[in-house]
Amino acid sequence: MTGRRDFADRLPAALRAVVEVRPSARGEGHDVACPRAALRELCRWLFKQAGYGFATLVVEETDAPLWSLAYVFHGPDRGDRITVMLEQEIENNAVPTISDLVHAADWHEREAEDLFGLVFENHPRLG
Repeated sequence: MTGRRDFADRLPAALRAVVEVRPSARGEGHDVACPRAALRELCRWLFKQAGYGFATLVVEETDAPLWSLAYVFHGPDRGDRITVMLEQEIENNAVPTISDLVHAADWHEREAEDLFGLVFENHPRLG
């Protein structure tokens, strides 16, 4: 498994400046807290440049109240898992789509819209 510092060092400088990398709460891989404005660029980099595959999207409505979205990527040759964490106010149900960058996210975003009423901005099949 790649160490936290090694993974953070591989991130492009613009992403490194705005995300927070920490060891995964599950004990494998990393959790990456990501602001909304950097979500697409981070997912694009993970999928197209760093070689990670998309596994799933987990959506939760927290008690805070916040939307908590966890985009899970896996790197089979690295034995590593990256969870991109995005939180935003519950009143804001619009989230940038990543389905045009990571095709496997298409179904997950459509399900999140159906189940939670989230709106994935610029999604090619929603809206």
